[in-house]
Order: sequence, then C-alpha cells, then structure tokens
Amino acid sequence: MNIQNPVISCSHISYLINEDQILHDISFSVFNNEKIALVGPNGVGKSTLLKLIAESCSGDSGLDIDTKTKHGSAKGKIELKANIKMAYFPQEIPLKFRDKKVKEYAEGVTDKDLARLELNPGILEKKISELSGGEKSKINLLRMKSADADLYILDEPTNNLDSKALDYLESLISKNKNSAFIIVSHDRQLLEKFADKIVEINWHTRDSAIYPGPFSNYMELRKQRIENEWKIYNDYLDKKDQLRAALQEKKQWSAEGEKGPKKTDNEKMAAGNTKDWSGKILGRSVKTAQKRLDELEEVEKPKEMLSISYPIPMEERSGDIVYELINVTKKMGATEIGPLNLKIQFGDKLVILGNNGVGKTTLLKMLLGKIKPNYGEVRIGSRIKIGYLPQESEIGNQTVEETVKIFDPKEETEFRRLLNNFGITKGEMRKDSTELSPGERSRFALASIIAQKPNLLILDEPTNHLDIFALDFLENAIRDYKGTVIIVTHDRYFLSRIGEYKVFDFAK
Repeated sequence: MNIQNPVISCSHISYLINEDQILHDISFSVFNNEKIALVGPNGVGKSTLLKLIAESCSGDSGLDIDTKTKHGSAKGKIELKANIKMAYFPQEIPLKFRDKKVKEYAEGVTDKDLARLELNPGILEKKISELSGGEKSKINLLRMKSADADLYILDEPTNNLDSKALDYLESLISKNKNSAFIIVSHDRQLLEKFADKIVEINWHTRDSAIYPGPFSNYMELRKQRIENEWKIYNDYLDKKDQLRAALQEKKQWSAEGEKGPKKTDNEKMAAGNTKDWSGKILGRSVKTAQKRLDELEEVEKPKEMLSISYPIPMEERSGDIVYELINVTKKMGATEIGPLNLKIQFGDKLVILGNNGVGKTTLLKMLLGKIKPNYGEVRIGSRIKIGYLPQESEIGNQTVEETVKIFDPKEETEFRRLLNNFGITKGEMRKDSTELSPGERSRFALASIIAQKPNLLILDEPTNHLDIFALDFLENAIRDYKGTVIIVTHDRYFLSRIGEYKVFDFAK
C-alpha cells in the first residue's frame, strides 16, 4: 500500500456536453515516480479528461470543479500536491503558439538534440505553423526535455514519430524516473514498457476501472473480468430457465390434478377429502415455484463482448507470385516515389515501413489497382482475392443493414451469422456508422474481411482505428493465416505479435 501523498488525485470527475455523458465518475490518483496509462476506445473522452486536468491545475494546487463552458459542464475534484510543476503536452501544439519560432517554443535546444531527431538546425528559425506534423511532434519532444516537471501529461506523444524519435521519447521518460506521468497512447509497446498502472474508461458506462500494469497484464485481467461477467450472466439464464420449467411443470400437475379421470359418485365421495388435500398441496407448490422465479435476482447482460477467436478463412490459394513491381515510379503532387522494384510471393508477410508522406499508402493504392504508376509496371498474380482494411472505415453514413448487402449480396445469411458472432446484433444492424461504438466499428470491419475469404490481406495502419481488443484478435489471426499479408504500420507491439515477416523500407 502506497502511504505517500499522491502527486495528483482526481475524484468523481464527470463531464457533459448538452445531455451527452462524456465522462462519469472518473477517480484515480498518481503518486511520485508512478507512470499511469489512460486507455479506452477512440471518442471515450481521454483527451477531454487530460485537458480538464491541465486547465484545472494550471496556476493552482487543485480545485473543486463545477463549471459550465461553451462546450459542456464538468463536476468533480482535482487535487494537486503543493509546489508541483506540471507539463501538459496535447496531441497538437496549441494555436496560440503558431506564430512563435521553434527556438522560442522549445528553448535550450542543442545541435546534438536536433541531430538525434534528424532535424536540420535551420528549423529553429521556422514558425510552428510552418512545420509538418512529424516535425511538430519532434519539437514537442525537445520542449518536453527542457520542461523539468514533476508531473507530465502526455496525449498521444507517439503520433507521427519515426523509430529514432520513439527511442528519444522513451529515453526522456526513463531519465525522468522521479517524475509522475499520465500517458494516453495507442503505442502498446510504450505502455508495456512504462505503465505501472492502467486506468480504463469504459465506453458504455463512461466510468473508470484501475488495473495493475504492465499493459499485457491489464489485457489478461480485463479478459478474465469479462469472461467472469458472461459466466455469471449465463448461469443466471440457466437458473431462470430451470425455475420457469419447474413452474410450468407444477402448473401442469395442478391442472391435471384438478381435472383427473371420471369417477362414480361413490368414488367422488371417497376421494373428496383427498382431492381437497392434494389440491391445496399442488396450489402451494405452484405458488412456491412462482415465488422462487420472482425472487431470482436479475443479472444485466454484459455490455462488453467476449474476446474474438476466429480464423481468417481462405477460399482458394493464389498463384505463387502475388505482385511484381518493375521500376515503378509515381508522382503525387510534389512527391515522387520510386523507382520501386519488389516481388511478393504467396504466403509472404510484408511490412512496409517509412516516415509519413514517403508514399506508403500510395504504394498500397497501386497494388489495389486504384491508381496507376507514371512509369514502370505493376504485375498482379493469378486468382488474387483481397481483403482490404483502409486507414478509415468505409461504412459511410448508411446503416450496417445497407452495407451488408453491398459487401456480400450472394451470401448475406452467412455474413449476418458472422456479424452476430462478432457482437453485431439485430439492433446494431439498424444503426448507421455514426451510431456504432468504436468497438462495433472494429468488429464490423474484421467480419467484413473474413466474409470475403481472401487469400491476400492488405492492411493500411490497422492500429489507427481498430480498438485494442480487435487488434488482439487480428494479431492472433494473422499469425495463423496461411495467405499473403501486406501491412503498413508503425506499431511495434503489433509487429511483435504477428510472427515472422519481411520488411520493405522506403528509407533504404
């Protein structure tokens, strides 16, 4: 038990926008040296919570929150330990800094630091507004280095970072071993390495649950909790069925006892007392059975689905050569990629690496036949059947019901059964994409791929929009998949779990 005073303590934090409950009863504490990860699906309110904490504690030692803003209303209590210096790094550099020069925003930067992040010294004279997304993320790291804070609040610090910048971030966290951290990140390897505690915000209830780290331990404990909830619920259903059957049986006995076979007058007189006695017993038996059913404590159906375990089927094998690129060049605006020479064979797992903007998605679009190269040739093998997962969902604004018919019109019944296995029930089928939770969108995307029975998977940054539980399924499925896989990803944890793979690196 940690008996020291927490660096920061959040108690019963709630936040509403109009009538929508964004956060509800969020409570946790962070102690000195402790690094916590704040997790939950996209849109669950993680960034909102970090912003509330940062705004409430700026220039104060903590306060009761009961405020209304133009965006919403917040309640709760945040307490910050006295004389604590806090540093908050949102996902994007605030607009108020857009006209500042880099050297003013991140003071004390050395040429050695710039070199480690592969930044040109001339960047110091640029305005923040002139930087690319990757450059802004790296400059934030340099600002973080000079912050010298007791509490760091980091919102998606790994966004747009290449491998060297990720190493730099990890070294900064390691060096600040006496500082406390609250981290929101999709980089599960970062969380696995540093998170002492996991605070999960539930999509359905919007409250918090706390698990001990590391991240893999949280995933296992969460899985066990959900399995236990479903066991309790299924046991409740079994008990309810048993009590209903017992009640029906007692009612049937009672009805048969009332009716009985035809008797003579003498038999009726002789049986009169016995009938009255047995009728009372049967009546009491029915009442007792009904009472047991009425008194059975109701168990609510769990809102979280069980972990998915499902292979990705392959209808038929493709030819030995899946793709062959010969001196391929493609111009996209001011960017030109190539010449590219690449051969992909059946059964390969190929990971495409490279910094943002180098042409990874452009390459995928050429493989998919959506765009053509300016020069060179893209040869596509025989019997190719593609399961494609784009960076953004392609459900659109139509309902799932409407999308089902577009995805698989010939085998609609089988697809509906598959969706049901993935937790997309009849109720969700009537929703449009904006009404689906992130988890439901993830499961729909995965079920859509499985329904196609592909022999080639093309996945463009799957960790950008799949939730961590859908990713757990996908990683296991890819590891056992017999077909060809082409993946664009920066996610180191994802790559560590899919088995052996080859690399095509744009930097080489």
